[in-house]
Amino acid sequence: MRSRRPFELSALSLGLVLMCVGHASAQGPSHTRAFVQETFGAWQVYCRTFPRSSGRRCALVQSVTAEDRPNLDLTLMIYRTLKSDKTLLRAVVPLGVLLPKGLVLRIDKESAGATPFVRCTKNGCVAEAVLKEREIDLLKKGETALFVIYETIGAGIGIPMSLEGFTDCYTHLK
Repeated sequence: MRSRRPFELSALSLGLVLMCVGHASAQGPSHTRAFVQETFGAWQVYCRTFPRSSGRRCALVQSVTAEDRPNLDLTLMIYRTLKSDKTLLRAVVPLGVLLPKGLVLRIDKESAGATPFVRCTKNGCVAEAVLKEREIDLLKKGETALFVIYETIGAGIGIPMSLEGFTDCYTHLK
């Protein structure tokens, strides 16, 4: 696994990060500002400020590329919804995944379930899920998250992601 920083995200992934932190478009008005607030281990807090509001919206972001497959990357964003206290997970993977299998998550060899892909664009496919307390606790206590995608029915590909710094990073989620 090779980590990438948010400034190395694909255009689609960056657009999704910007949507996660409260703006409907990656091409938003020039008076909004997106930035890396802080880094905790393998995670970064990516925030966006808006001139008409006193606050900011933030997402936890990590992007990894499989060492043995340089064209296989995964960008993960965790953020809170604007109008509720739900915590959402959004993952972006390359095209070519088997959609019915969804995105499977294991945390330190414990199953954390699977989530469906909700859409694909020309740049990749997006899976989304509401994180429950159980999954958040597993992420906080874990060392490695393994995201599994499928290219064919029996060909699951695991993409490991470090959870180093997740707990500290999660406390900054607004």
